[in-house]
Amino acid sequence: MAYITLAGVFFVLGMIGIVLPGLPTTPFLLLTSYFLSRSWPRMHRTLMANNLVGPILRQWQQHRAVEQHVKLKAAALGSVP
Repeated sequence: MAYITLAGVFFVLGMIGIVLPGLPTTPFLLLTSYFLSRSWPRMHRTLMANNLVGPILRQWQQHRAVEQHVKLKAAALGSVP
C-alpha cells in the first residue's frame, strides 16, 4: 500500500512538473515507474505502454540514461512561461 501511495505522489509531482517551470518531470516519473513495478504490475505495464512516457522509461530501464534530445525537450518545456 505504501508503494502505491508513493507512486501516486510522484506521478502527481511529475504531471505538475510538465507545466511548472523548474520542477523536474523525468525523475518523478522514474520513481513512479519504480514503485508501480514493485506494487502494481498491471499499472506498470500500462505506464510502460503509454506513448508519452513509455519510451523514456523503457530507455531508462535498458540503459540507465535518457537521450540528449529528451533532455533538451524537457529543458525547453521547463523554460516556457
